[in-house]
Amino acid sequence: MLDSDSSNENSFDEDEALVIKEAEEASNKGQLNDKSYQHLTFDVTLLMYSAMNRYEKAVRRILDLKADPNIKEDEDGITALWFSICCGPQKPSVDLAKMLLEANADPNVACYEGEVTPLMNAVRFNSVDAVNLLRKHGAKLEPTDEDGKTALMIAKENGFEDIVKILEDHETKN
Repeated sequence: MLDSDSSNENSFDEDEALVIKEAEEASNKGQLNDKSYQHLTFDVTLLMYSAMNRYEKAVRRILDLKADPNIKEDEDGITALWFSICCGPQKPSVDLAKMLLEANADPNVACYEGEVTPLMNAVRFNSVDAVNLLRKHGAKLEPTDEDGKTALMIAKENGFEDIVKILEDHETKN
């Protein structure tokens, strides 16, 4: 008899395998970047769906099939990179973000009416690794959120000293 963790893992693997199969079929039909997956109240691409569910194998395969990592879902403008950094209560997936950035995902695409960047989310999650990765790939410090705060201001406000140091060090180099 399988314990619940093992059962959940098998279910996860099966769902990820199904997504990979659907991506390969969609690619063959020229529909890889279609927003065909329903998530809550909005439609997402297979790449977005895989990023939000932390399906690393699926993200890798979908990117290999040449999916566009910069497609935005319609309602809030969220991209696969944004999902990899901030999706519900999950911590940022630096591995997924790295795959997406190496496939030319734009680290500066903001969602929610252009007011929240992946860097801001990485800061909010206090993820030093995600902040370093995004900065390495050109994430800008200047954008402000709906409250007029930059990523640096958010880090200072929350007492995230390691991130403050990273962002201030970069600011002084430019």
